[in-house]
Amino acid sequence: MKSARILKMVLNSYIQVSSGADIKLGNGAIVFSAGVAECGTSGCASDAENVDGNDAVDRDGRSLFIDGSLDTDGAINLRAADNITINKAMGSDSTISSVSLRAGHEISASDTITTASGGGGLFVSSGDETLTQSSQEDPSLPALTGPSEDIEGDSPVTFNENVTLEGALNSQGADIQLNAGGTVTVSNNVTTAGGEFMIGTDAGEGPVSFTHNGGSINTSSGDLTITTDTGGSLGNITTSNLNLNRSGSAGSYSLVQSADTNLAVAGTTSVEVGEGTVTLANEENHFEGNWSLTEAGTVGIRDDGDIQIDVGSVAGP
Repeated sequence: MKSARILKMVLNSYIQVSSGADIKLGNGAIVFSAGVAECGTSGCASDAENVDGNDAVDRDGRSLFIDGSLDTDGAINLRAADNITINKAMGSDSTISSVSLRAGHEISASDTITTASGGGGLFVSSGDETLTQSSQEDPSLPALTGPSEDIEGDSPVTFNENVTLEGALNSQGADIQLNAGGTVTVSNNVTTAGGEFMIGTDAGEGPVSFTHNGGSINTSSGDLTITTDTGGSLGNITTSNLNLNRSGSAGSYSLVQSADTNLAVAGTTSVEVGEGTVTLANEENHFEGNWSLTEAGTVGIRDDGDIQIDVGSVAGP
């Protein structure tokens, strides 16, 4: 039996896996950290900045760019003080046990991410302030610097803390958790095959908003929990239990289902959004379980098709 390998890359600057490059590790872990806080005798990387005296912008900062292939049957753990940008599919040609993406600023992926059955699933967190501390899941990972600040001048750069995922996500029975200091946008299919799909954290924190603008979310026997500050938009959903929560109380909250999409909830539909508004527009929405409306300002079901509610009870505050 071969021992597990670990490929660990820890740099004070940015890390790039170029297009056409293939990293194959067998059954080991791939761990990349860009922008470490302590650099020994060498100088730590500076913030992204205007360089060369001509207002050209160094946009790399302390970011991760994955344009090539990361192939392993183990875990992939990517950490960056600034951004993570992924332009290559993960897990399509291998059985990655889990994927963790954490960045001080933005995270974007233009291709699919698939984790193996029986693995640890997918965890994504942008605007992650805990990166400046030693990693809790692996104390040997060093703390990262704080994220770069916005750049002014002739070539300005404004950073954000959004998560943008354009490719399909498939955890094959494990959980998927997405959180952001900004917004979360998913533009493709999400399949957990019994795992939970969570927007936000277990502590009740969440992104500014969640937008699902393409494909379908299917958790099968798993739950779907969406916790945001201001709401967002929903697409096609098939889930066991649907939980809609509000993480903040300031400003307005509105969560709207697109009119040309369907909801299929086998269990309880729970709404806890304070004085916010939840509007479930439908083609053929189907709610089989109970409804729980706790601190729900306005819940509207706009009938654009057929609504079927096989409900045992409706509970309010």
